[in-house]
Amino acid sequence: MHGPWRSVVYLSFIAVSILTWSSLRLWPRGSLFTVMAIHAFYQRVQQFKQLMSANRNLNCGFYFRLMAISGIEIIGTIPLGTYWIVFNARNGVGPWKSWAYQHSNYSQILQIPVSIWKNNPDLVVGLELWRWSLVMCAFIFFAFFGFAEEARQHYRRIYTSLVHRKKRQNLAV
Repeated sequence: MHGPWRSVVYLSFIAVSILTWSSLRLWPRGSLFTVMAIHAFYQRVQQFKQLMSANRNLNCGFYFRLMAISGIEIIGTIPLGTYWIVFNARNGVGPWKSWAYQHSNYSQILQIPVSIWKNNPDLVVGLELWRWSLVMCAFIFFAFFGFAEEARQHYRRIYTSLVHRKKRQNLAV
C-alpha cells in the first residue's frame, strides 16, 4: 500500500482492492453525476435561474465552484488511482492468508529513520506523493470555497468580533 500503512498492511489482493480500488470503483458514479449535472444545467438554464432566485443559500458561483471541483475529481482520480494500483502491483501482492494474519501487529508503529527510507526511490515517491496529495486537495478545496464571498463575510464577522472583544478588554483594564 502507499502511504504510512505500507509497512503495516500485508499486501493481499483483498487489501489492495479495499484500500486502493475503492476510489476507482466510485469514480464512474461521481463522474456520471457530474456530467449529468452539467448536461442538465445547460438544458435548463431558465429553471436554474429560478432555482437560484428561490434559494438564497445557493448562488451561481457556489454551483459553478462545486461543478469545477467535481470536474477536478474526475480528472484526478483515474491517474492517481491507476498509479497506486501499478505501484502496489510492482511491489508485489501476496496471497490471502487470514484475518488474524492481516491484523497482527496492526497497532505497531514503526519508526524508520529518514536515512533508510530515503534510499528507496519507490518508497520516497509513494510516501511523498501520498502525503502531498492530501495537502494539495486541501489547497484546491480552499481555493474554490475559502475565497468565496460567503467565506469572506464569515472571516470579516470573526475579525470584527475579535477586534470588539479586544477593545472591550483594553477598556476594562
